[in-house]
Amino acid sequence: MHPTAARELPADQRGRAFEPKWDGYRALGHVVGGELALRSRNGVDMAGWFPELAGLAGALGDRAGVLDGEVVALDDHGRPSFGALQQRMAGRAGRRRGAAVTYLVFDLLWMDGRLLTGLPYAERRRLLEGLEVAGPAWQTVASFAGDGTALLAATREQGLEGVVAKKLQSAYVPGRRTRSWLKVKHYQRETFLVGGFVPDHDQVRSLLVGLPDPGRPGGLVFCGRVDHGLVPAARRRVRELLGPLVTGQSPFAEPPSALLGGRWSRPGPDDPAPVFVRPELAVEVSFLGWESGRLRHPAYSGLTRIL
Repeated sequence: MHPTAARELPADQRGRAFEPKWDGYRALGHVVGGELALRSRNGVDMAGWFPELAGLAGALGDRAGVLDGEVVALDDHGRPSFGALQQRMAGRAGRRRGAAVTYLVFDLLWMDGRLLTGLPYAERRRLLEGLEVAGPAWQTVASFAGDGTALLAATREQGLEGVVAKKLQSAYVPGRRTRSWLKVKHYQRETFLVGGFVPDHDQVRSLLVGLPDPGRPGGLVFCGRVDHGLVPAARRRVRELLGPLVTGQSPFAEPPSALLGGRWSRPGPDDPAPVFVRPELAVEVSFLGWESGRLRHPAYSGLTRIL
């Protein structure tokens, strides 16, 4: 079951519970017969990738259950780090050193032969908390009924991704995105310079943005490729403004091939080569945070100025 994105929490917070939104890999934990399967969204069993989670197989004692949760890697401050988790996943975990992971449990879908998805969220949580799922690398996350505003402020202060608001009376609908669960993320907004773009006839398909490079006057440190938020009118307008700035020299130190890839902005199979421009057009970009020097989930928010 997947939450629907929302700009803000519901005005009426009665009848909902609120949980921190964790920045990791969603996984269903099948704990049956003293064995563990940790299924990703596409059905891959990840249990063998994370040896530190092996003890979860016996965490329910003589009970059997299917848990819903998130695999996260924590940084030195105890906050989820998606970058650290990516590094761990790149080596398929146990075969490469990396940050330890924790399995954060927030729902219970099946227990001792009984399917629980039709029960209200509040009842599933009651059954989950009765299992007392807690261990060296797994724990049940807290759920706060009736007051999401305070939790939203706390997650922002702690550098967490956001909050999920769940209706107490909602059933669990596998594979569906529903407004019974709402997610509110903490986005940042900053100004970046455009150093290039991927063309699409008389429009831009995406923008290549960066920040001034202190070591190279006139150069940019590449920060990411911005695709989202560019409505057709903005694509044409930005293309018109960038036309007079086109140059044959890239302001970025990275090779052109490196500018089109990345975890959060992958090139399409038919993407043309980037067109470079003098970094004189500034745009505002909203984004979820940084990972390895790149913007996470960047979206175009508007023009700010022409230098």
